[in-house]
Amino acid sequence: MSQNPVLNTIYNVIYPQPEHNRTRDRPLRVLALGFSRSGTESLARALSQLGYNTVYHGFDVVTSAPDCAFWARLALTRQKQQKRQKASSASPSSSITTEAYFSAANFDRALGHCGAITDAPGCFFATELVHAYPDAQVVLNRRRDVDAWCRSIETNFVPIVQSWRKWARSWWDVRAFWGRRCHELITAPCYGIDGYRAFSVEAGRRRYEEHYGRLEELLQREGRAYLNWNVEEGWSPLCEFLGKEVPEGEFPRGNDSEAFKATRAKMMRETNRKIPRRVMMAAGIVIAGIAIMIKLL
Repeated sequence: MSQNPVLNTIYNVIYPQPEHNRTRDRPLRVLALGFSRSGTESLARALSQLGYNTVYHGFDVVTSAPDCAFWARLALTRQKQQKRQKASSASPSSSITTEAYFSAANFDRALGHCGAITDAPGCFFATELVHAYPDAQVVLNRRRDVDAWCRSIETNFVPIVQSWRKWARSWWDVRAFWGRRCHELITAPCYGIDGYRAFSVEAGRRRYEEHYGRLEELLQREGRAYLNWNVEEGWSPLCEFLGKEVPEGEFPRGNDSEAFKATRAKMMRETNRKIPRRVMMAAGIVIAGIAIMIKLL
C-alpha cells in the first residue's frame, strides 16, 4: 500500500469513510497485548465472562469500515512520525518512550465503549496503549510453541495479505478497501509478512520475540505489573492477576484455524454480493460519459 500523501488523499476521496467518534463511557481495565493466533478470541470471551464489557477484538475491526479506517489512518500517522524521528537522528530506543503522543482521548474514539482489548490492532499499538492507559492491567498472552504460531500466521494471515483476488475485490467495496489497508499497514509489518514474498518463519519468530521482549522491557522499566499467560493455563492465573473469582466451567475456546477461515469466507461472500451491482454502476457511468462525449463531438 502506497504511503504517498497524494495517493492517500485520493484514496480518502474515492473511499470516504467517517470514523467513529466515541468518548469513554467505562474504564479501559485490561490491555491484552499478545499477537493474534495466541488465544485472543478465547481470552476475549473469558474477559467478557469476567465482566469486562465490551471486549474489543480484531473481528470488531475487519467487520467495520469505520474501525478499519481509524486504525489504518493511525498506522500511517505513526509511520510518518517514525520517519521524522529517524530524520532527526533519534536513537532507536526513543521510539519506545516518545510514542505517548497517541492519547487516550484519541484511542477512545474507537475504544471508548470497551472495558478491555485483545488481538490486533491493539498488539500493533501496544506501546502507545500502555502509555495511554496507565491504570489498565496488562496481559501478555502467548503461544508456548513459537514455531506453531508462525505456522498459524502463514496459514491464516499470509493468504489474506498476499491474495490478488482480495486485492482486486477491495477496490469495489469501502469496507473491503479499508480492511485491506489495515492488513497492509498493520497485519503485514506486525507479523513479519514481507509483501508478496514467501513468508519466512525466521522473520516471524524474530518479530514474535521482538514484540514480547520490547514490551517486557518497557513494563519492567516502568515498574508496571503484567501477566505472562497462555490459553492452556486457563482461568486460575488470569483470575488471580485480575483479582477475580474463578468462574465455574471450562475456559472458553474459540477461533481455531477452521473457525477463522469460516469467518473470513463469510465476510468474502458478503463483499462478493455487493460487487456486481457496483461494477454495473461503474460501467453505466463510463457508458454515459462516452455517450455524452460522442454527442458533444
